[in-house]
Parts: sequence; C-alpha cells; structure tokens
Amino acid sequence: MAGSKVSELIYELFKEAGTNVLEDRVARYIVNELRAGKKLSEILSDPYVVNRVRREHLIHVLEHKEILVEFEARIKESLNSSARKSGS
Repeated sequence: MAGSKVSELIYELFKEAGTNVLEDRVARYIVNELRAGKKLSEILSDPYVVNRVRREHLIHVLEHKEILVEFEARIKESLNSSARKSGS
C-alpha cells in the first residue's frame, strides 16, 4: 500500500513537471506568433496549441510573463499609434 502511494506521488510529480515544460514551450510559441503579427484567436486555434494544451490548462499558459509583456507592448503600440493619428 505504501509503495503505491510513493509511486503515485512520483507519477504526479513527473506529470506536473512535464506539463510545466510543455506549457513553457506553448507560451514561447504564442509569443513568437504574436510578434509575427498574428491575432491571439488565430494562435489559440492553431493545431500546435490545440494539440499540446487542454483548454483548462490554457489559462496557465496565458499567465506566463512573456505573453503578458508582449500584450503590454501591443497595447502601448496601439495607444501610441492612435495618439499620432489624432495629433496629425
């Protein structure tokens, strides 16, 4: 009985570690695609993302700092562009 508990704990530990690595890879992919000019909706329906991350885990991926930084840069760029247009 105790052996199975240890096995379960080890399994869960490796499963979680593998999930974290996969989430990191998907997060990097999302950042690269955002930088390439793709819309988030397009990226999230991309087979690379769909086949690697379940919908319920997607929120964890989107919380990665790199993605948030990229969105912040896009918002700033959009605001600056709008300000330049209205100032012209």
